[in-house]
Amino acid sequence: MTSYAHQFHVLTNADVARAKALQNLGFNSMDALHLACAENSHCDVFLTTDDKLKRRAIRLQKQLYVTVDNPLHWLTTQQEAE
Repeated sequence: MTSYAHQFHVLTNADVARAKALQNLGFNSMDALHLACAENSHCDVFLTTDDKLKRRAIRLQKQLYVTVDNPLHWLTTQQEAE
């Protein structure tokens, strides 16, 4: 999977501010920070096996700037698209 990564992200004040906003939406602190970094890095997808996180992200998808998906589901859809 790391072969898909093309950049690294350095934590910024904007990430912390966005993470606080995501916490206000109900995400726990670490999930919020990870999501904020993914958004600010313009990631195509945020992969998680955390069903609670994914359900919350689906419910709040209009307020997120990154798609949240399960790795197995995402990989399957990528293979089907090829």
